Amino acid sequence: EIRAGVVGKLMWNPVTGMFHDRRFDGSLVQIKTVMGFAPLQTGFPTGDHLAGMVAQLENPATFNRPVRVPSLAADEPDYVPEGEYYRGGVWPYTNGMVVEGLEQCGQPELARSIALNYWAAAVKAFEDTGTVWEYLAPEVAAPGRGLNPDDPGKNARRDFAGWGAYPVIATFLEHGIGLRADAPRRELVWNLTSTGRCGCRRFAFGDIDTDLVVAPRADASAEPVLETAQTNRPYTLVLRWGRGQARKLSVKPT
Repeated sequence: EIRAGVVGKLMWNPVTGMFHDRRFDGSLVQIKTVMGFAPLQTGFPTGDHLAGMVAQLENPATFNRPVRVPSLAADEPDYVPEGEYYRGGVWPYTNGMVVEGLEQCGQPELARSIALNYWAAAVKAFEDTGTVWEYLAPEVAAPGRGLNPDDPGKNARRDFAGWGAYPVIATFLEHGIGLRADAPRRELVWNLTSTGRCGCRRFAFGDIDTDLVVAPRADASAEPVLETAQTNRPYTLVLRWGRGQARKLSVKPT
């Protein structure tokens, strides 16, 4: 709490509604970058701080671009629509930071909206090129690139399966389907938002390999009905749906 108070006092800019780096001379760096949302991961921003960051993430003039979330605000003079690395490029690890931070601060709907936007863009880039990429451009669902043809080092690297696969696979599992695993506790939480038939086969966490499918529902408030729940080892499944409804099940090998 003490650190949160210091960060809030020394690094908050009420004009931009974001956190900023502070120079050694005590002045704030005025450039709006995605790292201004880093305090979200601590879960401490509330009130005006949280409202300001949410407003920036929803603002089409700054961070709510066709592919969310650019590393540099679109209204900054150095912003590059093609990305050019950190002059606007959309990165897996910074998006993970923003999405997880929004969830920590009680903003699950905005977190899911950003996550699925990023997932759709990454899938489009994969379909168009046949591979995953280091980072994406903020204005179109395509690999990011630099402006100088003599400096290819600013172009996104292809086949970047380390963090480049994160939006295509992990983002879809966690935010599209809604599966969140806790392997040490042998627990799987399924946040169901889809009303269609959905699920995942051979979902692995720890030493557990499970198949889960739910039947279509009339609406989001209807209790989910499992069509398939198979596993190689026992674990606890927590189904969540509607407005705070939940049910805990024990899934065992058959």
